[in-house]
Amino acid sequence: MAGTYKLISRSRVLVDSGQVETFDQAQGFITYGNDGRVLVLIVEGNRPKAESLEKMTDQQRVGLFRTMNAYGGTYKFDGKTIEHHIDISHNEVWTGTTQIRDIKKGFVETIRGSI
Repeated sequence: MAGTYKLISRSRVLVDSGQVETFDQAQGFITYGNDGRVLVLIVEGNRPKAESLEKMTDQQRVGLFRTMNAYGGTYKFDGKTIEHHIDISHNEVWTGTTQIRDIKKGFVETIRGSI
């Protein structure tokens, strides 16, 4: 499973309503290491771009923060679910948590082909 994988699509289901949200322009990478570590970086499309670092506004900084997800930690994969044990994150609410994802057959087939 070790390797770096490119995000090809992103969506989420809101549990309370069942509504599906898609993120058409999301880009990202996830790296699974042989050492059991994981690194993730995902950014949404249409991110604000300042003229320069010196001229970046607080509103642009907030927009950049709100349109990214980045974290690292360790992982466990049992063939059906993957657990990300997060020990560093762009969002401190996630630091120290475990994010569990159910894995679908298509993902398992896709994950064999790292970039």
